[in-house]
Amino acid sequence: MPELIRLNIPFIVVLLLAAVSFAIVYFFYRRTNPEISPTWKVVLIVLRSGVLFLILLLFFEPAVHLFYYQKKYPTIDIFVDNSQSMGIRQGTEDRWRQVGQALQALQKHLQNTGQVRWFSFNSRLNPINRLDSLKPSEGGTDFVPVLKHLQKDAPDVAFILSDGVITEGGLPADLSFSPRTTVYCVPIGQVHSESDVFVQDAEFSPVAYKGQPQTVTALIGTRQWKKKQSASLILRDGKKVVARKTVTLSPGAGQMRVALNYVPKRKGLHRLEIRITGVKNDANSFNNVFRFVQDVLRSKIHIALLASAPNYDVKFLHLLLQKNPKFAVSWFVEDNQGRFLQKSSLNRLDSSDVLFFAEYPGVRSSGALMQRVKQLWNNRHPSLALMAGNSTDWPALTRMIKDLPFKPLTMYKKEKQVTVIPNDNKTTNAFLNLFSDRALNQIFWTRIPPVTNYFHRLKFTGKHTDLLSAAYNGTVFPVVFTMEQAAYKLLVLNGQGFWQWHFLMQTDPEISSGYRIFLEKLIGWLAYKQRFKPVLLTVNQKSGHIGQSFDLTVRLVDSRFKPVTNGSVLLKAQLGKQSFDLSARESEQGVFKARFVPHSAGIYRISAIGIQQDQILGNDSLQIAVVPMDKEFIHLSPDTLFLQRLSRNSGGKLVPVSELNGFLKTLVGKPRTILKEKRIELWYRWEWLILIILLITIEWALRKKLGLV
Repeated sequence: MPELIRLNIPFIVVLLLAAVSFAIVYFFYRRTNPEISPTWKVVLIVLRSGVLFLILLLFFEPAVHLFYYQKKYPTIDIFVDNSQSMGIRQGTEDRWRQVGQALQALQKHLQNTGQVRWFSFNSRLNPINRLDSLKPSEGGTDFVPVLKHLQKDAPDVAFILSDGVITEGGLPADLSFSPRTTVYCVPIGQVHSESDVFVQDAEFSPVAYKGQPQTVTALIGTRQWKKKQSASLILRDGKKVVARKTVTLSPGAGQMRVALNYVPKRKGLHRLEIRITGVKNDANSFNNVFRFVQDVLRSKIHIALLASAPNYDVKFLHLLLQKNPKFAVSWFVEDNQGRFLQKSSLNRLDSSDVLFFAEYPGVRSSGALMQRVKQLWNNRHPSLALMAGNSTDWPALTRMIKDLPFKPLTMYKKEKQVTVIPNDNKTTNAFLNLFSDRALNQIFWTRIPPVTNYFHRLKFTGKHTDLLSAAYNGTVFPVVFTMEQAAYKLLVLNGQGFWQWHFLMQTDPEISSGYRIFLEKLIGWLAYKQRFKPVLLTVNQKSGHIGQSFDLTVRLVDSRFKPVTNGSVLLKAQLGKQSFDLSARESEQGVFKARFVPHSAGIYRISAIGIQQDQILGNDSLQIAVVPMDKEFIHLSPDTLFLQRLSRNSGGKLVPVSELNGFLKTLVGKPRTILKEKRIELWYRWEWLILIILLITIEWALRKKLGLV
C-alpha cells in the first residue's frame, strides 16, 4: 500500500473546477420541460457536472504520485586489477595471493546482499562471470574505463583492488563521481625501498627504412643505488644483438639518456628490446627490459612537387607532405619568368614515385626541366597529380604527358568560387572517411571553405571516379577525381584554394588534420602500384601491447571496384604453430569488421580469404607485432597517494587488505529504507475516457426516461 498519495494539481484548483462545473450545469438545469422532481434534478446535475469537471481537468494533465517505503541493499561494484603487475611474486610479496584474500573477505560479507557486480580491469574493463576463473593478465593498467563506469552507472559503493600504478591511458583529469557513490580503494603490493635500476622508456622512430641508420635513445633510471657500478646496455632485434654500450650507474637516484645506433637489414615489423645486463644488487629485475616495435619499410615514397609560381597551395602542400615520415619531398618552384625560387636535386626528380604538378607547367616554365620531366614520364610513367589552375599551360602539359586521359574545354574557362560536395558512396569512402568518428567526417566536409575553379567543363577519354564535386549554372562537375590507366594513376584537383582547408580549420583541433589526412590518402593511393586487389585487409595499428584491441577491416570488391554482394570472409590469426579463427561481421556491403585481442607476445600473421557463392575471390594478409607491457614493472611500490585521492574525492577511504574484514562488518549491515515514488499519468489513460462516456450514457438514459429528450 502506498504511504502517501498526491495529485500534481493544487487542491484549491480542483475545488474551483468542481465549483465552476456545478455552477454551469445548475444554470442549465434550474428549469426543465417538463418539470421533474428535485431528486432527479440533483442526480442529473451531478452526472453532467462530473463530465464537465473531468473534461476541464484534462487541460491540467492530471497525474497521481504514489509514495512507497522500500528496503534496499546498496548496489556494490567491485573492480579487480588483473594487469601484469598483479602477478608479481618476489621475496615475501605475492600480489595475487593478496588479491585472493581480499576477494574472500568481500565474498564472505557481501554474498547475501544480492546487489554485487564484479569486474576485472587492465587496459579494458570486463565483467567477471566466475571468480575462480580470474587470473593475472599480461596487459597494462588503465583507470579510465573504471572511472567512466562509475560516473555512468553510479553504484552506491565501489571497491577498487589495485596497486594504483597507471601504465596506460594517463592520469585521469576528472576524479569526480555521482554524489551517491562512495569509493573504497584496497592497495595491493608492498612498499619497496631497495636499490633498483630500470629502463623507463625508449625514444625511437616508429617508422624506419631498410639500410638507413637508426638511433634508439634509452631512458635509464636508478633508485637508491648504493655504489658506482658499470653495466651493459644492449639492443636486440629479435634474438640478435644489434647494438651494445657500457654505462656507469652512479649512487643515489637519477636518470640518463643513452643512444644506441643500428641499421635495419630487412623490411617488416621488428620487435626490438633494450636490456640492462651485468648488474649486481638489483632488487627488481622485472624492469630491466623495455620492448617496442619498429616498422621498417623498403623506402620512402618520393614526391616531386613542381609549380610554375609560388602560392599558398604550393606552400601548404610542401608543409603538410614533408611532415609525413613516409614521404620524401623534393620541390621545384619557378617565378613568373621561369627562374627557380626553390630547386631540389634533379637526381631526386628522376627517382620520383609521384609527380605533383601545381599549375605546372606555366607559359614561361623552364624548357630544360620540362624536357627532364618528359624523359622521366616516357621511361617510368610515375603516378601523376595535377592541381589545375589559372596559370596552367595546357598545350605544354599535353606535350609532356601525351596520353593524358582528359582535357578541359578552355573556351568555357571562367573564374568562380564553388562549394565542394563530397560524393559519399562505397567506392569513395576509403578516401573521404578521414576520421574514425563519422560525425567528425560530416563536420569537416560541411565546413570546408569554397575553392576557386576555372574549368567546369571537362572531356574524358577514360573512366573517372569523382571524389568531390561542385555545381555551376545547374551543371555538376568534378573538383577532385581519380583515373586509373594501364601504366599509371592520375589524381586531379580541379581548382585552387585547397590550402584554406588546413589554414582556416586550425581553430577546431578535432578536424584540423583533415586536409593533411586527405592528402596522405591520395598520395598513398597514387604510390600503391598494385592496380586491383579483390580482398584488402587493413588494421588500425600495426603494433601494440598484450590485451590491447586490434580492429581489422576486410573489403571485398569486384573488377569494377564495386563492393561484393553476398560475400563472406574467413579470418585467421597465426602465431608460430598456433592459429585462431576470428569472427568477422559485415558492417556494410562488402565491408567486414573484426576485433582481435592478443593474449601473448609475438608477431602475428593475420590472413583473410574472401568468398562469394562458394568461390574464393582472393586473399590478403598482414602482420601485427605484440609486445609485453614492460612499464608494469618499473614501479613496484603501490601508488597509495593516487588511490587515497581517488577514495577521498568520493567520501571513501583507503582500506588495507589486513583491515578489510573488520571494515566490511561495519559497512554491510541492515538494508537502508528508501522512499520510492511512482507517477501515474491520468489524463491519457483509457479509464478516464471510459468514465466520461459512462457518465454521459447514464445521463442520457435518465433524460430519456424522464422525457427530457
